[in-house]
Amino acid sequence: MGSSSTSTTQYSIPIRRLADGLRLFIKTEHEKHCLKNLRSYILFYHGKRDTADGIRDLLNEMVKDRFGKLVVLDLEDVTKPALSDAIGSLPCLKYLGLRRTHLDSVPKSVAELPRLQSLDVKHTNVINLPTTIWEAKKLQHLYINEIYIDLSIQKGCDEGPSTNLHTLWGLKIRGQIPNHNQLNRLRGLRKLKLTCYKSSMEVIDAWLSNLTNLKSLKLRSVREGQEPSTLPLKSANKLQSLSKLYLLGQLIKPREILGELPKSLSVLTLSGSYLHEDPMEKLPELKELKVLRLYGHFFLGTTMVCGNQFPKLQTLKLWKLEHLVHWIMKDGTMPILENLEIRYCKKLKKVFGLEKLTSLTELTLTDVGLLVDDVKNRTNSYLKIELETPEVVSFKRIKKSGENEISN
Repeated sequence: MGSSSTSTTQYSIPIRRLADGLRLFIKTEHEKHCLKNLRSYILFYHGKRDTADGIRDLLNEMVKDRFGKLVVLDLEDVTKPALSDAIGSLPCLKYLGLRRTHLDSVPKSVAELPRLQSLDVKHTNVINLPTTIWEAKKLQHLYINEIYIDLSIQKGCDEGPSTNLHTLWGLKIRGQIPNHNQLNRLRGLRKLKLTCYKSSMEVIDAWLSNLTNLKSLKLRSVREGQEPSTLPLKSANKLQSLSKLYLLGQLIKPREILGELPKSLSVLTLSGSYLHEDPMEKLPELKELKVLRLYGHFFLGTTMVCGNQFPKLQTLKLWKLEHLVHWIMKDGTMPILENLEIRYCKKLKKVFGLEKLTSLTELTLTDVGLLVDDVKNRTNSYLKIELETPEVVSFKRIKKSGENEISN
């Protein structure tokens, strides 16, 4: 049930779902009675510090068994809600959303919630979670904010039972880790975002090879200063269920890695790969790709050639390929490409065969120097300038008579 200008004192029936945007906090016994069967509470009164007292009172009521049936509690964007340690006494709570709450910590009792399935603390100041969170039997989805974990000193290893965790998004591992560690208990992961240092990559790679159900992977290998480090990914050919892959790091034996990427990939993002050979010799084997993003320092060569390839590609983004001078497209390449972005490729002078992208509806150029003039001269028959600023030029396809509107 959504909120309205009507006060909660006028509610005469039990409320099970409340989406609150107007600070409808509990003040009377009648309101408490109406909300005692509440299953879902979602707050939309974003970022207002004057909600703190009301939220504190509400949460206090929730943990007094008046809200023992509460299943969903979403406080996204509430500024530092007062979470008492008694929150662990909510027996039915399955979803706890604390995204962008600016919290510095979460109560230890969160890990004791018997039915908790999803915990979201992304974009907060939380840098540590209760160590017992890894023992939560029902937990399936954990969204965190680059939280550090040093597995070299973690007690308890892979001898325990496997967990039910399906999503682990935002973990950061520092230090060298032992071959036997708690990560080996996470065999059923389907979504994983992980940042680690070079010293732990070998063990991480061995663990990844066991995640046969993984569908989405974001893997970053960095140094202490956060710049890309080496990424020796031997497990690529084992991850055959992947549909989305993001890799940041210098690829070791890139021809082998690119050649062994799962053929099922529909979205691929590569950054900091530092390739010297044209990557288009191997990437075209990915016939299912719909989105391809090649970002900063992915390719260090001067010429890139695309032949008859990428039959399903719809979006291509080239960012910060600072050494690229020429990009050549042959007949039949990217036959259904609709969106092309070229940003900060300052040495790129010419795109040969751009007119062969017959399905292209939008082309965006940002800080690409002389390339803008070349594109203007060669595409004015089918692309028009939609928006122009000193740094950004966007072209959109001219609609021909009888064509349907192009949806943005």
